[in-house]
Amino acid sequence: MLDSTPEVLVSSWLPIVQLPITVRYFSFLGSASEEQIAASTRNFTVSHYPYARGFFGFGGTKDYAGTPGAATPRLTHEIPLDDFLERGFHDFNIQSREAKNVVSVLIRTAFEKLLQQKGLATYSYSGHSLAFWVHSGIAPGTQPITFDWNNGWKGRRNLAGQITRGGGKKIHWHYGVSPYVRLGDEPYIQLTPRLIFSDNGREPITSAAKMHSLRRSVPKSWRNDRWRDLVLSFLFWLSDGKTQIEIPLGENRTLRLGAMPITMQVPASITSANDTADQTHLEEDDPVFRSEPDDESPDDEK
Repeated sequence: MLDSTPEVLVSSWLPIVQLPITVRYFSFLGSASEEQIAASTRNFTVSHYPYARGFFGFGGTKDYAGTPGAATPRLTHEIPLDDFLERGFHDFNIQSREAKNVVSVLIRTAFEKLLQQKGLATYSYSGHSLAFWVHSGIAPGTQPITFDWNNGWKGRRNLAGQITRGGGKKIHWHYGVSPYVRLGDEPYIQLTPRLIFSDNGREPITSAAKMHSLRRSVPKSWRNDRWRDLVLSFLFWLSDGKTQIEIPLGENRTLRLGAMPITMQVPASITSANDTADQTHLEEDDPVFRSEPDDESPDDEK
């Protein structure tokens, strides 16, 4: 039921508040073999985007230094980031659309490294997208997360739990996210919510059909306030309660995100009087119920 009372909604969009002012291209010069190049890039600890006989990245030469037996890349181009996004790079015949894709992948993979470093497990979809989810081997998988953003948003939520199915069998549910980068005048990382299910708290259920069935049935009674608190508790844990998330992109280079997601005020609110109403129409547009993730946007293709 709609109510005329204005309401503040919490998104799952993390604002990008700082990026390096340039993007760099490194090339493997000389007679380096494909095997040597592959050996070099496998050892990089910061994000990179392979292109031709080299790669784009935000880091410096030290960040991409080769290991023994591997080829050493050399910095050959440094391009202002705004120019790269707006006009591409004509030396390589890269248009703006492809340039945005390069930057999106660099940002996304840097963010994914943070999620992996925090101990989150991964779940692969057929479209090559990943969900990063809370398993029972890390703290938020075993205890509720209390969050207080010092702006009125506070609460306490479990990011994993159990349900009982037919025959008394216990099934574990796990909260997760899939990150997508959206570039524009106000860039942000969109965290699409995911639910992963397991029998033991650690390995996802292998049956895609069963996973899809659980994804549709288990959260059917979950309301907006629960989804809101899930993302707020997840981000409070991810950021260690800080107002910003800082991710290294290389020597003296940082990706800085707002840890509190973007909020927006709408002129009406939804009351809970019809909480028992059929929600089939809501499920059709809710990504958590889908067996596959959203299509990659043009700004976030692999």
